Amino acid sequence: METGLLDDRNSAPGSRRTSTYVVLSTRPHHVHDPILPDHGIVPPVYQFLYVRCLENTLVIQSLSACIIMLSDAPTYSGYHVAAAPTIVILLLQIMQLLVVCGALHHTFHMLLHEAPSVKRIGQTYLSITIGFAGFHLVLMCLGWSRYVIQVVDNGDGVISVFHLEICFLYYSIATMSSTGFGDIHAIEWPGQLVAALQMILATLYNIGIFAIVCSHFQDQEHRLPKSANFFQRGFKCIRSNISGRSCSMC
Repeated sequence: METGLLDDRNSAPGSRRTSTYVVLSTRPHHVHDPILPDHGIVPPVYQFLYVRCLENTLVIQSLSACIIMLSDAPTYSGYHVAAAPTIVILLLQIMQLLVVCGALHHTFHMLLHEAPSVKRIGQTYLSITIGFAGFHLVLMCLGWSRYVIQVVDNGDGVISVFHLEICFLYYSIATMSSTGFGDIHAIEWPGQLVAALQMILATLYNIGIFAIVCSHFQDQEHRLPKSANFFQRGFKCIRSNISGRSCSMC
């Protein structure tokens, strides 16, 4: 709050009028400037990559799967993809990694500085899950890493991309839920590196969400719903009657 005197020197001669003004600031001092830009002035690149993380993930993984299926004949060890499509797939996966990391950072920023959004949390979860399932699919189809997974072929040694995607999506969901750490058994180091990165991001996601939710419960105890306050008063009344004291509700 700021106070001061306003001197009106343009008044009539021989007179001087002074008024007091008060400036009130409703912004708390502990609120820091936002790390990310405000939603009203979001840059187009940021809007395209991070805010629409789920849409970008679906598009990137669909394009990668289409490029693999349009390549040469598939085998059990992988798909024979030429050099140019391989480079395109790798660029798409690098963009996918940027989308996943940006979506995770944007979600934590929203939970720390704004009201929690269930939609944003769900989009980030699906983006990480589908994105890493696509990572493992690309590594296996390109023959860069083998996995110990149970899949059923068509009888001729050929495994469809769709079946592989569903299989890796299952293991990716188990890893994101923190109940399936280590279920993705990669033999070569590229697959092991991607699996380890997914475990790290899954741990950060789950611990971050849990910590932020606990902090919100501690900071907003006075904003409990009326039903919760009613039950709290009821428990206090029961405890008072047991101890022999009077209760205001009785």
